[in-house]
Amino acid sequence: MTSLTMGGILIDRRGRTWPDDSWELAKRIGLAHGFGDVASFAVRERGFIHLKPRPEAVQVAIHAGAFQRNMLAKVLYAIGERRPRRIALATFSEGAWYHNIFDNVWEFAEYTEDLSVGGPIEFTGPVQALERNLTALASAFCSPMRPMIDLWHERRGELPPDFDQILHRHRLTQRAIQVLQRPGQSRYTYEWVGAGIGIKPSCASFGLVGRDVDDLPDRPYGAWVAETYMQTAHSQRPRLESVRAVVHHSEGGIIHSRYNRLLLPWRRADGGMLILGLSMVRKLDFSS
Repeated sequence: MTSLTMGGILIDRRGRTWPDDSWELAKRIGLAHGFGDVASFAVRERGFIHLKPRPEAVQVAIHAGAFQRNMLAKVLYAIGERRPRRIALATFSEGAWYHNIFDNVWEFAEYTEDLSVGGPIEFTGPVQALERNLTALASAFCSPMRPMIDLWHERRGELPPDFDQILHRHRLTQRAIQVLQRPGQSRYTYEWVGAGIGIKPSCASFGLVGRDVDDLPDRPYGAWVAETYMQTAHSQRPRLESVRAVVHHSEGGIIHSRYNRLLLPWRRADGGMLILGLSMVRKLDFSS
């Protein structure tokens, strides 16, 4: 593969890479007399993907609905090798260019997957979770959760007495789940479930308070939730994940969701443990 550190590259539909100033490629794709902007023509008219290195960044150009998912895999590999601080995406759609900036490859991959030929790969669940480095909390997708991780580090995991007020002040109450483990008990039960949590439709989430953490209508999803909360409690360290889930709720419908989730284990004054879960939903679809 042509190295991205040496200059811009173009990726064709078969996954082959070309220098973005290749006259041989210009002739192959029908650019008249080999003149003009090879990269722009290849993206707009032939569905290529263009990658170009920039200081601390990578610039990517795509034609929405014209590139294949196998090409995207090559793009992600090239970006992963370079490890840029930012990814600048230019998308050609319906005769115009649109621009986005991404702080990490995960959000970039999710966004561009939806724009490939045929759309995203169908996910049937129940859960796909990728544990993330806590530095991702600096991104726009995760930044609302940043105050709580800063507080956790400041207090070294000791629960502050005005915890609920702090959540309210940062407007995180409705995005929060609080799971409680009482002293001397092995059970983990719901203490609070915010109305903005998408595991159940509307305000039905409030019916979870006092129940075991795995006691959800969708048993496989509930088992996964319980396992991750218990692992976080035992590890005594924060856990940040990007999640895709297909959840069956009690009314018989299905929730397709994508969200970022931060779990924070807090030590209570009585010797018990409170695990805070904060979720930032990226996509939520209900079906019956």
